[in-house]
This record gives sequence, C-alpha cells and structure tokens, in this order.
Amino acid sequence: MRSGKFSWLLVFCLAVGIGNSGLAQEFDSDRWLVYEVGPAVILPNLGVSSLYDTDVLLGTTPSEQSDFIIATRPELKMQLGAEDMDYLTVQYAPNYLKYFDTDFLTRIDHYFGLNLNIERPKTTITGASTGSKLGGFIGQFQNFATAPTDRIIHRHNYRILQNISGKTSGSLAFSYAVQDYEEGSPLLDINDWRVTTGAVYDYTEKMDLLAEVFYGQSTADSNL
Repeated sequence: MRSGKFSWLLVFCLAVGIGNSGLAQEFDSDRWLVYEVGPAVILPNLGVSSLYDTDVLLGTTPSEQSDFIIATRPELKMQLGAEDMDYLTVQYAPNYLKYFDTDFLTRIDHYFGLNLNIERPKTTITGASTGSKLGGFIGQFQNFATAPTDRIIHRHNYRILQNISGKTSGSLAFSYAVQDYEEGSPLLDINDWRVTTGAVYDYTEKMDLLAEVFYGQSTADSNL
C-alpha cells in the first residue's frame, strides 16, 4: 500500500520574463506573481513534492518494492480575457518523476488543459479540453498490464446554448474522449464521441421542461 506519512510539499511561483512583459500592477494573492503580455496574462508556477511509496510496482511482483520519489512540476498558464466575461485559458505542465531505487520508472508525464467561454446577448459557447501523456504503471484498480505502459488520454466537451425566445432556448453539445495505449499492451484503446441537441422551455418559475436527443459511438481496439 502507499504511504503518505513521509510526504512533504513545497509549492512556489516563478516569474519568467517573456518579450516586453511587465508585472501586473495589482497583486492577486490567489495567483501570486502574474505577468501581462499584451492582452494575455501569464501565470508561471513550480511545484516540488516527495513521496515514499511502499509498493511502486503495484503488486506486479511477488515481493513489494519501496522507493523514494521526487516530483518536479513546472506549470505555465496563459489566459486571455476575464473569467467573468469572454475568456480562453491554456495550461501545460510537464511532471518529472525521479525514482531513486527503481530508476526504470523515472519519467516525464505531460498534462495539457484548455477552457473556453464566449458570451453574446443570445448565445453562449463553453468548452474544456484536457490531455495527458503518461508512463509508468496504471492505477492499482485498473492494473491489467504487468509492465509500465505509455498512454495518451484526452477528453473534450463543448456546448452551444442559443436563446430562441423569452422562454425557450436550444443547445448543441459535443463530447469526445480517447484512451490510447502503446502497441503490445493488453489494454484496449477506447474512442468515444457523442453529439447531443435539445431544448429547454421555462414553463414556470420553478419548473423547466427539457427535451434532448443524442447520437454517439464507442469503439474499442486491441493493441496485440
């Protein structure tokens, strides 16, 4: 089992100059150091943590293997617009995991995120995308692979809401998700997508009537 008794966390923020950037005049304690580059706001961050794990191989061998791990995660977030208006945010964070005794598990995982919000008098567009490129063992409850497995996982969800009349609005939503494992893995690649359209009628102050229809497909492909 994993042990969290020997873990510590150090998180601090680094300011990185880009072009003719300048420090924002207002200091936001929630965002620490902030740089502005034209219409964009840049939020750099660096996190360092350590963990002592009593079973880094997740039960794939007869005997447990413990190890001390240090994770270094620089992160860069860029935001256009304000979160209470139109905005677009993009995030990227590589996570360097250093294993001291089981060095073959040392790797760099990658994380990506995007959030979108556009509001007009009668139309609202929202969406989010997340992606990761990972290595190492799969989580303990899904550990069907007995060796570290490279994988790419990404999810996308977007929605358009259109006001048709004072009490009626229509919506169109799209979702797409992928789990892609390396060749030779016993795990199945999964692709899933769905398109949903519907309408909402404001029947009373306490009741809305909703009608939706969707079409989608889910496929699984072998890597063997």
